[in-house]
Amino acid sequence: MMLTLKTFFNRTNKRHRIVLLVTALVVLSILLVAHTLGIERKLYYIYEWYDCFTHALGGVSIASFVYAFHETRIHSITLLSVWVSSFFWELFEYYLVSIPFHLLDSLYDVFFASIGGLLFIVVAEYHRKKNKF
Repeated sequence: MMLTLKTFFNRTNKRHRIVLLVTALVVLSILLVAHTLGIERKLYYIYEWYDCFTHALGGVSIASFVYAFHETRIHSITLLSVWVSSFFWELFEYYLVSIPFHLLDSLYDVFFASIGGLLFIVVAEYHRKKNKF
C-alpha cells in the first residue's frame, strides 16, 4: 500500500492525480449513499432507471480509481477493469445476495457500468488536455 501511494505521489502530474483520486472518493461516496437509499427505500423497485444509474456510477467509480493509479493512458485497461468488476458484482448479487439471475439484466448492468466508465474517461481526458497535465 505504501509503495502504491509513494509511486502515486512521485509522478510528474501530481495535481491531476490528486484531483482524480478525490473524484474517485466522492463518486464512491455518492454511490454508497445511492445504493443504501435504493435498498432501504426500495428505489430499485419503484424506479426502473435507478439500477442503471447506480451501475453507471459504479463504472465511473472503478474507472476513476484505475485511471488515477494507472501509469499510462491505455483506456482499454480502464474499460477492462470496469467490465471485470461488473462481472464480479453480478456474481456477488447472485451468490451472496440471492438476487435471481437474468442474463438480460446482467448485460444491461455491465453496459451501463461501461457507459459510466467511458463517460469518465472522456471527461478526464478533456480535463487533462485542457489543463495540460
